[in-house]
Amino acid sequence: MNQIDVANTTRQPHSTIKIEENSTRTVVTLVPAQKEPHRVGPILTGLVFGGIGGFIGLAFTSATHNPIYLLGGLGFGVGMGMLSNKQLNTDPRGRVFATRIEATQDRIEAQDENGAAHIYNAKDIARLLCRQTYNVVVGRTQMFGRPTVATIMGNAIENAGANSRQKRADWYAERSFVVELEAKGKRVVLANGLDEPTAFAAYQAISRQVAIPK
Repeated sequence: MNQIDVANTTRQPHSTIKIEENSTRTVVTLVPAQKEPHRVGPILTGLVFGGIGGFIGLAFTSATHNPIYLLGGLGFGVGMGMLSNKQLNTDPRGRVFATRIEATQDRIEAQDENGAAHIYNAKDIARLLCRQTYNVVVGRTQMFGRPTVATIMGNAIENAGANSRQKRADWYAERSFVVELEAKGKRVVLANGLDEPTAFAAYQAISRQVAIPK
């Protein structure tokens, strides 16, 4: 089976599929949907907290003549930037990877996340699955009691953050479909990070070809 380079696949907002099918063999090539990494957010977070920490550290340094406070304040900003980068750029779907799956009547051969090929004999496969693996409802903050300027502003800021988190969650949820199989008591992910139509097209193409015992 010709393999594809799973490490150097171009990031794209929607998953894609290519199906080559005949009477004896089906080859399904899948590229998952992946977000471009956030760069501006972590940098801004680091600058903001670095500025705050640096200002406080400078004040303590001026009072104590010890530069460790200034360095600590700047380090705080760097740490917050790194934390923001990790939070914004962690994929909640787990490892997603491009893959090529080859199905015949008696086996399925598929690449894993490292590009290595694995063979699964049809007689060992209990079933094929296509399902969504990530779905989160973030929701909004509700305001109770008599509104004041402070509570209105506070809720507006919190809801803006919730809206941003909701959009992020929705993006991943819509692209969190997997195609997997169960064999010998284990569940194996054949493809991850797919839109629903892409995932079902792959599932149906593979199901038509491989003869799984009933």
